[in-house]
Amino acid sequence: MLFVRSVEKKYMIGFDLGNESAQMSYSIQASEPETLSLAEGREEYDIPTALLKKKAENIWIMGSEAIRAAAEDGGALVMELLDQALYENEVTVDGETSEPWVLLSLFINKCLSLLFEKIPKTQVGAMMITSKRMDPDMVAVMEKVQER
Repeated sequence: MLFVRSVEKKYMIGFDLGNESAQMSYSIQASEPETLSLAEGREEYDIPTALLKKKAENIWIMGSEAIRAAAEDGGALVMELLDQALYENEVTVDGETSEPWVLLSLFINKCLSLLFEKIPKTQVGAMMITSKRMDPDMVAVMEKVQER
């Protein structure tokens, strides 16, 4: 699914979204894409599709950090965010119920914030989200995510 902001901007983002992990790549116009590594100098590309809400705080963390924090400090870990959204499973965290696509949107935005440490957000012209599953249900979820 392609989200276009402007053809005059420099960067294009590719976001490969899976139920267990995601990856992000970016390119400057027609150049070869570069995949974002989570660890400088290492090929650590997979971002676990998970969020954790810290205990008694309104702080969400994502990916490997969320899984590590769940093991160390506890908190409310939500995994498989894509399936949660596709199957419309309401998620209860700290006694509050959330729409699963809202959590998926939060995950995607947190991932993008990592990318925007490398490239200027104002120079992104388009973003393509890919997934193994691209059917009407997936398109509906991505449209909700885009609205958020």
